[in-house]
Amino acid sequence: MYILVSIDTEEDMPEWKPQKKLSVKNIEFLPKINEMFYRHSIRPTYLVDKPVLKNDKTCRIIEKLSKTLICEIGMHVHSWNTEPIMPEELYGKATVLNLYSKEIQREKITGYYNYFKDRLGFTPTSYRAGRYGITSETISILNDLEFLADSSIAPHMDYSYYGAPNFRKYTYEPFWIKTTNLIEIPITISLVTFLPHYFQNIYFNIPDWTRIKGLFYQLKLARLIWLRPTTYSCKEMSSLVKYIICKESIPVFNIMFHSSELFPGASPYNSTKKDVEDFINRLFKIINFLIKECGAKSLTLTEFAKFSKNLNYDYKTISF
Repeated sequence: MYILVSIDTEEDMPEWKPQKKLSVKNIEFLPKINEMFYRHSIRPTYLVDKPVLKNDKTCRIIEKLSKTLICEIGMHVHSWNTEPIMPEELYGKATVLNLYSKEIQREKITGYYNYFKDRLGFTPTSYRAGRYGITSETISILNDLEFLADSSIAPHMDYSYYGAPNFRKYTYEPFWIKTTNLIEIPITISLVTFLPHYFQNIYFNIPDWTRIKGLFYQLKLARLIWLRPTTYSCKEMSSLVKYIICKESIPVFNIMFHSSELFPGASPYNSTKKDVEDFINRLFKIINFLIKECGAKSLTLTEFAKFSKNLNYDYKTISF
């Protein structure tokens, strides 16, 4: 069993909205968190977006991290700040890449891929779409560029209200993407419930405005939990891990968060130094639980992609 820590490494976004005055202050904390990962035998994957590399200071930080050889630097694309910038993106609209044609997607992804190589001296092999905006067309482009791992799926989530995909049909299980050399490694998210299996379909069709889901959560009858220390307690995340392990053998758990959550005020979640300290405490508590209680070992996204070919696990091959 393996543990992955995948970090959307990006600009500060206090309100989750594009900022007129771009700041990448949070990146300065990465060397410190990387040292903490090293002490806990964790090999994180930093999925870096273009503004981080356009800033000379933060680009040097990422370059130094890559040379430690204890982490991976992958690619993360926010469409609104990745050239070519579309007209609507000039006015600060947080667009998702999958809304554009394959030609525009290719321009944005390939352009940044080449810029990444020029700035860091190597090419990325792991990817996560900004705002989870990914389609089969995006996957085709990534495959052409010889990426090995994607981690853009948020299982059970429906982001179609802002133009991103509906991921309701997917689970936390990794799978090979048909007609490509890519493995999809979803973020670990699951409905934790001991009610009958058919209940899941009923649950996900309940309108949010009814507040029934909240009632199920309070009564602990059904809880949709992410392996994400930003918004979930260690108790909740460990219950998610136990629930999945009790159900089936799974080769990987994928923790995600944003680099901006490591710096006070750089995200909507951790506004104070104490908030950040509590967040880091939750992060390493769930990491220690996975390592000490579950026997998990750490890999980067690309390492897991390579190891997966030799793992004794019945992977599905699915069309994206």
